[in-house]
Amino acid sequence: MALTDSLISWWSLDETRRTRADSHGSNDLTDTNTVGYATGKQSNGGDFVRTSSEYLSHASNSDLTTGDIDWTIAYWVKFDVVNVYQAVVSKWNGAGEFWIGLSYEGKARFYAEKSSGYADLYSTASLSADTWYFITAWFDSTNDLIYIQINDATPESTACTDIRTDTKNWLIGAASSGSGDQVDGVVDEVGFWKRLLTSDERNQLYNSGNGVSYADLTSVTINAGVQVVAVNQPAATVSTGVSVSAGVQVVAVNQPAATVSAGVSVSAGVQVVAVSQPAATVSTGVVVSAGVQVVAVNQPAATVSVAEVIIVLTARSRSFGLNSGRAFGLTTVDRDG
Repeated sequence: MALTDSLISWWSLDETRRTRADSHGSNDLTDTNTVGYATGKQSNGGDFVRTSSEYLSHASNSDLTTGDIDWTIAYWVKFDVVNVYQAVVSKWNGAGEFWIGLSYEGKARFYAEKSSGYADLYSTASLSADTWYFITAWFDSTNDLIYIQINDATPESTACTDIRTDTKNWLIGAASSGSGDQVDGVVDEVGFWKRLLTSDERNQLYNSGNGVSYADLTSVTINAGVQVVAVNQPAATVSTGVSVSAGVQVVAVNQPAATVSAGVSVSAGVQVVAVSQPAATVSTGVVVSAGVQVVAVNQPAATVSVAEVIIVLTARSRSFGLNSGRAFGLTTVDRDG
């Protein structure tokens, strides 16, 4: 599963003023009282001044509603002070859905409104000023638990039978429609998913303390030792954010724009000689293993799927068919020339 699966919105907060764009969805944030910018974990981050009541907001809609479903929020934050309540992300105004941020004791806090009552979770660890933290909060609707995790530490949880839905605005940097619990510090790379993230995905976002940008979520990594000789894809493929590691030889890449999709793994030692796919054919989750030489693949659309097998022949050039709803041809070449 790719990190973009069930991702609703990702706010990079790279802008220096005014509206902050949603890098993934359509929920751009309105600036109130001139949120500034500062060096973020990735590029810029939103710099909030508590005494100026600065915050970012979007009206509630079906995308920006949580409720009794699985969901996850993750963000980076660096507080200037840690002895006051600060709501980093919230839908709350005396009542609402949730409040996620910092308690006046300096603890990470996840407060959730239930259909009756509330659940309130505080981290064991205290946070320090002028230090970057990666905070992940999520609701597991199957097991009726809310969780909070600081960096890559062990997640902490408490019981929560459900979370109510509400029409309060979605806020970053404050709560209570911006009139309370304002943040004093820098917030960066805020993501919201309507699903649970795995521990591996949370570690990928934390990235050993370096964080990731939105472009990294959709990037394809070609590992050291891989020789890409010719790739011809008609739609959005080797795009911004694709990583080519040291030792990789890219001989010819002709991609107008994202077909070798996020999550596709081409392992070290693989030689991809020619791939011709009209659109999104080598699908997310397809793995080409080390030592495999793919000489020519011609698929009409999304036919090489998870669990299919690519057979490699070491004899002289020949053709054969594999049936996945309809046959296609794969031409192989003798590795000895």
